[in-house]
Amino acid sequence: LVRCLMGVILVLYFAAMNHPFWGKLPPRLQELSLLLDLMGITFAMLAGYNLFLIFINSEGVTHIRAQNELDIAYRMQSTLVPPVSLRTSHVEVYGRSRPSERVGGDLVDAAECDGATLAYIADISGHGLNAGILMGMCKTAIRTALLVEREMSSLINALNRVLPAVKESNMYATLGCLRFEGDGRVEYAVAGHPPILHYLANTAETSRLSMEQFPVGMFPSAQFATQTEACSPGDLFAIATDGILEVSNAAGSEFGLERL
Repeated sequence: LVRCLMGVILVLYFAAMNHPFWGKLPPRLQELSLLLDLMGITFAMLAGYNLFLIFINSEGVTHIRAQNELDIAYRMQSTLVPPVSLRTSHVEVYGRSRPSERVGGDLVDAAECDGATLAYIADISGHGLNAGILMGMCKTAIRTALLVEREMSSLINALNRVLPAVKESNMYATLGCLRFEGDGRVEYAVAGHPPILHYLANTAETSRLSMEQFPVGMFPSAQFATQTEACSPGDLFAIATDGILEVSNAAGSEFGLERL
């Protein structure tokens, strides 16, 4: 920006020489002034063009490269975190992630395995490209663990052992997870995540399912447990990230669990 302003100032300066504030010049000096104007404008144009090329070859190239990398990451995230719409014989699962930036770390996913349905949300700490990359690793690790782990607690503990080796030391993932088998009970786990909401159709009341556990990937030696909750046809379960719960209105009031 400074270089562009310098070029503009030079053009204005040489152009103003043809209209000096001390009055009209003699013919000979007018010719000389006009010649200086032309020389100054030519010099300013050449200098401006040269500065423009320098900008394109430095800051411009860097900006374009970063923009291309963000575009690639955005397409990768769209592939890894599509809207979830899964219907089985005993449960319907719907979910969607909308990052506040082009790339985010919120993961919503659902899968069937051995007659059970697993639905979860993982919220990677931080924002931007680093969170998006770890989010992709997290989904891959969970989908891979599903092939060998039959218990949800074993799956989460396996994820907790894998993540520390593939992330920065200050990063982690909060997790809210549900597992349905169609037997009138649901298994759930909450690891550093906001409570899961359970709306009971029979009583029209809402309970909060929470557990005191560390986020996943924070301490490799941590052990994670699960709990069970009775459920009936028509019940609703909602898992949300702080991206919804901590949004504030103009008065500074957060959306919160009550509004959800």
